[in-house]
Amino acid sequence: ACIFKEKIICFYESDEELDFKAFLKDKLPSYMIPKHFIKIEKFKLNQNSKIDRKALHELI
Repeated sequence: ACIFKEKIICFYESDEELDFKAFLKDKLPSYMIPKHFIKIEKFKLNQNSKIDRKALHELI
């Protein structure tokens, strides 16, 4: 998950649609649950092999 403009957004890779909100509801306080869940095909990596956060920001 990333924070953009004070909103928590969860990006995930999966072959199936997942209900993260229901799963996290019992595990986290409501203010920590992401407001948006964005399924992506594959995370882009930067030159250090870390997830490219700038590329994620372009998706919102």
